[in-house]
Amino acid sequence: MEEFISQFVGFARLVVLAIVPFVLAGQGTMLGGRTGLFNVAQEGIMLLGASLGFLGAFLYGGLGYGILLAVLAGAIAGLALAYFSTTLKMNQFVIGLAIFFFTMGLSTLFYKFAIGVTLQPPLIPTLKDLPIPLLSKIPVLGEIFFNQNSMVYFSILVSLFFWYLLYKTSFGLKLRAVGENPKAADSLGVNVDRMRYFTAIIGGMLMGLAGAYLPMVYTGTFTAGMVQGRGWIAIALTFFGGWSP
Repeated sequence: MEEFISQFVGFARLVVLAIVPFVLAGQGTMLGGRTGLFNVAQEGIMLLGASLGFLGAFLYGGLGYGILLAVLAGAIAGLALAYFSTTLKMNQFVIGLAIFFFTMGLSTLFYKFAIGVTLQPPLIPTLKDLPIPLLSKIPVLGEIFFNQNSMVYFSILVSLFFWYLLYKTSFGLKLRAVGENPKAADSLGVNVDRMRYFTAIIGGMLMGLAGAYLPMVYTGTFTAGMVQGRGWIAIALTFFGGWSP
């Protein structure tokens, strides 16, 4: 029985670890979609985030630098989507696909420019577990949920924060109104374009962070195609989740 519980706990911990990039990318997708701005470039933004996250940590000697670069890249991608689709009124799906291909190419370009072709890929230290005092001592559940790395906790807090923001604040009401009826929201004084810029940038930042999670937790290095469809799955999960945090 003890062996079964031990195996179950080990498997469940891996499941929680695997969920994080889907949660982060899905929340970014949900946030933009709530204002009527649907991003389809998740796969590319995540791969660019993985590349820059690895390079930042490897070149500057700290995971924080990698996270900063990945988040910044995602913000720029989100800004580009908002500018072309909101300000220039271009088709958001076409722009999203263009950003997808562009970021996919940039991810390998940056890596090859900085590292080159090597027989042995360079490695970075991965995130360490950060047990929460007392909670991590709870039998079974403590080991699964409260003995994880900081990104796991962050993804949970982000989900709770977005739920509270959308359904318990006036700002969230305005945000949802922009997606449901932008003309009515505009007539009530809500700046529709500004709201879409905000959600696109924050959503892009979360997607970049979701990509950086992969080398910083899973592999310790960057490889082309390491996202492996997680961005597309995040879109599907957002639909199945009913666009709710």
